Amino acid sequence: MWIPWTVAFFLAAMLLVRTALLVARYHVNVPYLDQWWLLPVILRDRESGGLPWGYLWHQNAEHRLFFPKLFMLWLARYSGWDLRWELVANFVIAGLTAILMSYEFWSRQRLLGQKLWPWFLPLACASIFTLAAYENWIWSWQLPYFLVVLCSVISTGCIARIHQSALLLVGGATAAAIATFSFATGAAVWFASAITMLCLPMPSEQKRRLFLFWSLCASACFSGYLIGYEFLRWNDPVAAVFSLGHFLGYICTYLGAALVPTHWVYPAAILGVGYVVLGTGIILLIGRKRNLAQAYAPFLGWWAFSFGAAFLTAVGRSNVHDWTQAMTPRYITYSLVGWIGLFAIGAIYWQSIEPQKRASRAVAIVLAIFVADLLGMSLYGVRGLAGMSQQMREGAEELQELKDLVKLRKIYADPVQLRDEFGPQLKAHRLCVFKESPRDTTSSTVREPIRSPLR
Repeated sequence: MWIPWTVAFFLAAMLLVRTALLVARYHVNVPYLDQWWLLPVILRDRESGGLPWGYLWHQNAEHRLFFPKLFMLWLARYSGWDLRWELVANFVIAGLTAILMSYEFWSRQRLLGQKLWPWFLPLACASIFTLAAYENWIWSWQLPYFLVVLCSVISTGCIARIHQSALLLVGGATAAAIATFSFATGAAVWFASAITMLCLPMPSEQKRRLFLFWSLCASACFSGYLIGYEFLRWNDPVAAVFSLGHFLGYICTYLGAALVPTHWVYPAAILGVGYVVLGTGIILLIGRKRNLAQAYAPFLGWWAFSFGAAFLTAVGRSNVHDWTQAMTPRYITYSLVGWIGLFAIGAIYWQSIEPQKRASRAVAIVLAIFVADLLGMSLYGVRGLAGMSQQMREGAEELQELKDLVKLRKIYADPVQLRDEFGPQLKAHRLCVFKESPRDTTSSTVREPIRSPLR
């Protein structure tokens, strides 16, 4: 009895350790792209010992990074902006997410009276710690991605249990609010938990009251999000939605990208269509099956989260990018959440039917193919990890000289600002890659007023 559980926990630990070792090997302790925007905030915090509200509320592109900024600033204050501590935080958040996902799966099995299946834990770790999303592992700035996924699992889990305590409704709303103010895609958590709520077996009148409360909370959160919001000139969400064919194709490509190599655009789009059809079909089929609706509710919430994330990303990106951009590796962390939810539903269904039936064998084959694909994609991601590491390394080496703008552009979109302002500031304050270097007292840049990051 204990042997399968021991093996399952060992495999889960090995998957985590493998990713950690590869990230430690390839990580470069230098800010990358948007991460440079945090430097003026860190320097302001160092000079004044605190931050005005505007520095935390300031949007990055269309995102409010309020909670991630608080956490990253706290780490920077005590580590000298050593980005390796942000990586540690990402691993802790991801590990907690995998544990909570597994707990959710096992609690649903108990609800149906099934024998607990230990192998879901290594599956969850293989999904959460996959190197297919290599950008999110080597780039510590991606902490908001992991935080939003954690919030989605917490929120849907709370909503799936609201029959136990009304406080869980508050907990679910709090997690959704934290996600919203951690990344723009975090707003999808409200939708995910609403779908979970929709699947719960409860009287219609009670469900309507819950939906009303949930809608009011979401509306209040979105209203707060828009305080001081500056709409981007290059982004037209209305035009994106009205280019309906391209918009829907972007969503489907986003959802299927987790299972195929980069640039396999049309296979990804086809898989995305299957994702949408399968999840929608399950929601429609379980309506009259009370026990299944209760068991599948949180997993359908995960499915809805990934769909919501794809929808919101398409609103902000599809009008300026083709479908290939939807396959960006960092999006995989979001899209895989829904695939894990569908796998959980399939595993529970597989255990509920007789092994001799053809359906049982068919489901087992599909689940095995999914696991094999997941592991293969993680191996495929190592190449991308190495390539991104080399790009960061070349830029970090050029920070010593601050002359070659081509190399500096590899780590920041505005190499002139990096050469004239950010690079000297990083060196003078001995942050990140310069943490162990002697203080450079020749730079006059640090005496200049600290400017806000580029909008």
